[in-house]
Amino acid sequence: MGRDLLRLDVARGLAKSEILPLDREEGVIRGFAVVTKGIVESHKIEFDDASLDKVVELGAASKVGIKSRFGHRTMSAKAEGTELGRAKNFRRDGDIVRADLHMYDAAKRSPNHGNMRDWVLDMAEEDPDAFGSSMVVDGDLEWRLEKDGTKQKGPDGNDLFPLFRPAKLWFSDIVNDPAANEGLFSKEQKAFFSADVELSAAAQEFLDQFLQKPEAVEAALGFLRRYESQKKPRTPEKESKMPEDTKAASGGAAQLDAAEITKKALEGERARVKGLREAAFDGQDELLGKAIDEAWSLEQGVLAFNKEMRGRLGKRLTTLQDDHAAGLAPTTETKSKLKDKSLEAPIVGGVVNEEAAKAKWAAMSASDRSEYFSDYENYKAHLESVAEGAVRGSLAEVD
Repeated sequence: MGRDLLRLDVARGLAKSEILPLDREEGVIRGFAVVTKGIVESHKIEFDDASLDKVVELGAASKVGIKSRFGHRTMSAKAEGTELGRAKNFRRDGDIVRADLHMYDAAKRSPNHGNMRDWVLDMAEEDPDAFGSSMVVDGDLEWRLEKDGTKQKGPDGNDLFPLFRPAKLWFSDIVNDPAANEGLFSKEQKAFFSADVELSAAAQEFLDQFLQKPEAVEAALGFLRRYESQKKPRTPEKESKMPEDTKAASGGAAQLDAAEITKKALEGERARVKGLREAAFDGQDELLGKAIDEAWSLEQGVLAFNKEMRGRLGKRLTTLQDDHAAGLAPTTETKSKLKDKSLEAPIVGGVVNEEAAKAKWAAMSASDRSEYFSDYENYKAHLESVAEGAVRGSLAEVD
């Protein structure tokens, strides 16, 4: 079953048992709710004890903490200036997972939101029970099955919601309660969605169908962000016009198939996320998370992943060159391998002997291979650089 990237419902409240839950000087809020056991209505899934324990495990696995932003990415036209801090010390508190929010000093000077740090501290102090956070998490769905393989049903006769099994914790964001205020929304957004806007019957019908699938909203927003970043100016001469008979039949507006739009939006978003995951190299989890969250196209992601990897390889080759220039002698292990006639030098007369190179690669220890990111092609590229004189080779490499 494919992975799902979800933004969860808002979890509210600070731990009442915490001593000094707020530290204004250090910018720390202790014991905020990350996620609560039970049904996640927005996605029709359920978090059980195993789900909560996995969130704690994923949170504790990060040495620097999980990123926390001021509002979800979809609440703002820009991601820059929303970085609030890091969530650390994940733990269980009964049916709730809690963590401590350590805010950046830079959060006082956001270019988009001003002093976010003091605002969040004030919110937590004035109404700790309503202090809200929402988690962005990647994982799998697990259906509860009967012995015959059919899905278990609840008292109402409907299938029980699947259990969510977290696999990657991307963000734990601090958010407003949209039912109580609109502090994170711009004036333009509030004006557009005000009561002054009258919807046609056709528009109301479309929105009703669209909102029956909450996950479609996220997919549609991702599509709109990509459109905004990639759109090109339209040429007036090439703009298509709706035929007059179509206008008359539709009352001046083409009818929209909500189900089809939702389906295509979801397919496009899932394909984008899948493509980015497949294109990323090992060790690029943070860059991958940024690519997914900021709605990069696959082309943008591939360019960024390759650029970062080239930077890593370049640093490694520079280090090798510096080490050789310092006159490092071959290790005892290397000298021992050289005595084995089956491991001929992979570079003879300034030319790479690929057969010998593959044999040497096969004899390498895991630690030696890690110097080339455990990839033979990287090792081969290094040998070619040595053969060309770009870097100096060891005794084990050059005959």
